[in-house]
Amino acid sequence: MYSVTTLFGPFPERPEFTLTVKANGGTVALEAEHSPGVWVVAKSYDADGAHRLDLGGVKFRLVPAGGATFNLFR
Repeated sequence: MYSVTTLFGPFPERPEFTLTVKANGGTVALEAEHSPGVWVVAKSYDADGAHRLDLGGVKFRLVPAGGATFNLFR
């Protein structure tokens, strides 16, 4: 499980991922790079669960806060 900001992509194909979140009272933010160095929050997860992500062609990062952790599976 990751507990620090982690960068992914971009990917030439359109892979599908499964994001698992263990909130622990915190959040995991999914952020997309809008332009170099400018990140936009696309979604925030504040509950335990598994979520399908389709993020082809995008550089993105997952940002845990407040004790949250996550894992990403392809």
